[in-house]
Formats: sequence, structure tokens, C-alpha cells
Amino acid sequence: MGKTIFIEDDTTGGLMRKLALELGTDLIEKDYEYICSFPQEMGSGYIKVSSFPNDITVTEISGIFSRELILGLKKKDDYSIKMTFNLSNPIGYRVSSEDTLEMHRFDSTFHAAAQGESGYPSYLLDKNTPISLFILNIHGNEFLKKLEENSSNGELGITVFIKPTGSKKSLVSKSSFTLKLHELIKNFISNDYAGPMRFIYKEARVNEILIERIRQYIDDLGRNKIPLLRKSTLRAIEEATRIIAENLDTKKTIKDIASEVGLSQHTLQSGFQHQFGCSVNEFITNLKLKKGAELLERSDLNISEITYELGINSKSYFAKRFYERYGINPSEYRKLFRAGSGTMELSQTNGDK
Repeated sequence: MGKTIFIEDDTTGGLMRKLALELGTDLIEKDYEYICSFPQEMGSGYIKVSSFPNDITVTEISGIFSRELILGLKKKDDYSIKMTFNLSNPIGYRVSSEDTLEMHRFDSTFHAAAQGESGYPSYLLDKNTPISLFILNIHGNEFLKKLEENSSNGELGITVFIKPTGSKKSLVSKSSFTLKLHELIKNFISNDYAGPMRFIYKEARVNEILIERIRQYIDDLGRNKIPLLRKSTLRAIEEATRIIAENLDTKKTIKDIASEVGLSQHTLQSGFQHQFGCSVNEFITNLKLKKGAELLERSDLNISEITYELGINSKSYFAKRFYERYGINPSEYRKLFRAGSGTMELSQTNGDK
């Protein structure tokens, strides 16, 4: 038999404390995060909530359950926007008594709650099925007011999803989300920072995710006339990024990569342009530069050895591209990183491609 959990509270901390009490587990509070593990009799996994300024929270649900679970967590407020991203197997998503939406991998729901909406948006999680959800919540009216103040001319297209605060009807939409969003979410989840740097890093990623999801919502409405890729193509492009990442030091051609994932070279190129805003070759170069920065941080290899490790023919070419992207040359970066005890974060000078 399944388990149903609906919890509501005025604060994030209060919400998570009630959840821990309901599950009979401890609540860990650290670095602006609240972490609650599932008890052994329910399976394995956790719910983690991170709090940020402007009353923004991120909820991560990850695990595998030994019985079905219906989960609803709601912070009391006048207005809220909930962006849910499914990173794994299918789940159900329901708002109050409305029909259940089935969310597959790469699906995202965009839920703008009506003022004073009763009931809980809930997730229907199957048993014996790995689950991975990323949920970005915007609570209260302060964020709404800020958007309205900064989008009066409609330039950002923000007003297309802002509902009047007196609205009685919720807005729920579902679509596939982009691989760029997938990468941003993975970067948020997988980081090795601690203390204040962890908070700063995650806050920066949250803002990127928020902006990108709003941009995609506008695309979904046809404002920018950019069609979303089919899920089969999304999966092929994701597989292509894996192949590229695992073979950075080889001479795989675009034709080789396209053939391996079952796409034409044209579809692969247009898919990368749509998903990442760059060509396949630019994507490969950016990955090499990122790996080069990691080698500068964590190895004693000299610049020539790092260049060889990355499969780049010229030390001067590596230095030139590294400077173009990060605004600093490799040797200076290594010195600054080590002088700063590993707390330096690169600023990209030509966008986050």
C-alpha cells in the first residue's frame, strides 16, 4: 500500500521539520540547506531544500521507494511559481483535483498558482523506480512585483506568465526542457564547494536556471518561433555530449559523432546550436578549456603537458582560447587559484556556451 504525505508551513525550516517528524528521521541543517533522508522501510533517498534571497527555494527529491508515494509540500503564501524538472523515470504531477500529468525524462511543468489556491500540487512516485526531481519554487509577491517593475516594456516577455494577483485559476503547462537547462541543473546539484562559497555558487546557478526556464516558456508560446526538439533527438544529443566528454583527447570528427548517435550532421549541428548556443566544435573546445582549468587547479602538469593531454596541437592556441573565454592566461590562472586556496571561480567573457 502506498503512503501519502501532505505538509504545509509558513517557513522552509518549519516545512522540513514537519516532514522529518512525519518520516521519523533526523533533519540536517547546513549551509542554507535542509536535508531529510527517507527511512529504510520506505526505501532509500532524500529530500533536500536550499533557500535563497527573494524567497526562492530549490527542492531536490532523489531516491528509490519500496512503495508508492504521493508527496505534497507547500509553503503558505499569496502567490507562487513552481518549476519542476524530471531528470529520471516517469512520475505523475497533479494540482489539487485536476487530472494527473505524466512527466517523463526531460519533461518540465510550469505551475503558477492562483492567489489563495487551496490544495497541494503533488507528485505521484512509483515504487522500485529511481526518481530524480529538481523543483524551483518562487514564493510570495515580492518576486512578482520585481518582475512587473522590470518588464513594463515587455522586452523580456516576462509578462506572458505573470498572472494578476487576484486570479482565481492556476496556470499549469508542460513541455520538454532543453539540454542547457539539464546541464545547469547538474552543475547546481554536483559541486564540491562548502560554506559561503557553496551558497554563492548555487545562488548563481539558480538565477541561470530561472532565466533559462522563463526564456523557454516564452519559446513554448511561440514568441521566439524556436521549435523544441523531439525527445529522441534530445537523447541523441545528450549521448553525443557524453561521447565528446569521454573522448576529448581523440580526433573524433563530427561525422563520427553523428553516426554513433544516429543523427545527420546537420541535425546534430542544429541541435547543439539550439541546445547550447554553439556549434559542435565550439562545444568541444569549451569542454577542453574547462578540463584545462581543472588540470591547472589539481595537477602539476606544465602548460605544454596539459595542451597534449587535451589533444590540442598548439600551446599558444590553448593559451589564446583560454584567455578569450576566461579573460586570463593559463599560468596566471594557476597562480591566482593556488594563492586563493582553491576558491577562485572563472568568469566567462564570451557567455556560457
